[in-house]
Amino acid sequence: MKKILLLALALCLICTAAFAEVKTVEAKNLSLNKGADTFVIRKDNKKYQVVDADLNPLSAEYYEINDTSEGLYTITSESGKKGLLNGRGEQLIAAAYDDIKRYGDRWAAGITLKEATAENYDYKSFWEEGKFYLIDTVDLYYLGTKLHTFTRMEFDDANAFGDYLIIQDREKNRTAYNKDFVLSTAVPESSYSEYNENWNTGKVIHVGSGQEAFTAGCTLTPDEVRQSVWIKKNSLVDLQGNVLADLTVYYSKSVDRESNMINIRDNFQKRGLMDSTGKVLISCQYDELGYDIDAALASGYLYAVKDGKGGFVSLVNGSEKGFEFLESAGRQRSAFIVIEDPREGTILISAAAGELPGRYKSADVPYSSAAMFATVEEFDGRIHVIDVFGNDVLEDNPEIRNTYSVEYSNDGTLILVQDIERKYHIYRMDLSKYSQDKEAAPVIKAPGSEESTWTCANGHEGNTGNFCATCGEKKPEPKTDDGTWTCVNGHEGNTGNFCTVCGEKKPEPKTDDGTWTCENGHAGNTGAFCGECGAKKPE
Repeated sequence: MKKILLLALALCLICTAAFAEVKTVEAKNLSLNKGADTFVIRKDNKKYQVVDADLNPLSAEYYEINDTSEGLYTITSESGKKGLLNGRGEQLIAAAYDDIKRYGDRWAAGITLKEATAENYDYKSFWEEGKFYLIDTVDLYYLGTKLHTFTRMEFDDANAFGDYLIIQDREKNRTAYNKDFVLSTAVPESSYSEYNENWNTGKVIHVGSGQEAFTAGCTLTPDEVRQSVWIKKNSLVDLQGNVLADLTVYYSKSVDRESNMINIRDNFQKRGLMDSTGKVLISCQYDELGYDIDAALASGYLYAVKDGKGGFVSLVNGSEKGFEFLESAGRQRSAFIVIEDPREGTILISAAAGELPGRYKSADVPYSSAAMFATVEEFDGRIHVIDVFGNDVLEDNPEIRNTYSVEYSNDGTLILVQDIERKYHIYRMDLSKYSQDKEAAPVIKAPGSEESTWTCANGHEGNTGNFCATCGEKKPEPKTDDGTWTCVNGHEGNTGNFCTVCGEKKPEPKTDDGTWTCENGHAGNTGAFCGECGAKKPE
């Protein structure tokens, strides 16, 4: 525990609050669209408007505005008609429909209803007792451009795959179209698959365009489709059939269709992760890996389970944090694991720093996002925002109403806080200090450490104790008894200058003998403070 506390204190020196601006807002209602980084404000006339972080108007005023998971806005006029705005408040579909349905971030449908009976209806009125409606027409839109009008029988449901859409009618017949509403020659075998694969010939047909994909001559690009890589004959290939990686060594492999990352598994049933270029980001050494890879790509850390314990793995360098508590003991959200201990309180495991030293009465952490922050309540009742290093990050630290009165944008660049006086505070965040880029990472040198220092696996120089003062990585110890060495990720039996499993460089052995042992028995110290527990060097 003392070791982690020393790490947090060292990080406080470099992780001061970094905001471009703090804005306090007098508003009756303000909400953050987490996917668009814009806001909806309620005006004095009780109408709603989309605004930016400086409260500049981005849209007209509407009777109601609701944000969507795709970073869009559904609008409602005073007459109850609905439309659609993009995340910047620009109109995509006029408020002229009884309902709006969205298919991904590019496609939407405007629904017009007609009165029906209780024996045959699609919609039942929430406000008017005994009112029932059938779909009359469906207007299909691509990025705000109206493409076609369908009857109720022609359009029952749809699924979007980038620039292409698969439509199913009331008789379960399926057709596919591109963004110009050109009918594909291919007949979709499923509403949920972007491709038809012939297992006998090995051909893969892109149903939206009708052309063979993952072979030379394919004209599709990754921006047009959702899945842009494929596994053919134990090889990872791109849309044009170029081989990106040989997957023969893996027992099983599959493409995550949302992120285009490749889940790999070895003969020992251990899981790893490969990117869409064929580069192994996480070697096969985990029992389970987090399913929300898109969110992990945004934050740089993926949740994993190893030997029954939960933790995080860096997608940049493969370093680990956590793996000290059983998976069942905590719940994972964003860049934290939250553990409720009835004796100690709420414990937070951070993707960047491991177990934080603080103990809290409660904590609220955003779901699936790149936000490197959490809202915590201390045992004395104070509510504040901390980062992944455990530091308090809001300079003015308003008296927050409760742990649920803080919202974070999905990319982590905006925080919206409501205080006990119901005033809102908008914070613009500088996320550069949370970068895993070795060149961007700050370097901390402890007093008296100008000589006999070491560099951790993440590239932080000037360390003297057993743990890195910047990120908490343990000092690597070379294995010398049989001429082999173990890398920082635990791969044994190496003889060259780089690990044969993950490529980590061989650590340099410590050669000086001017070390000292602290009062708690931790040997090998060279600076003014113990690198393990923080005890001061004896006089």
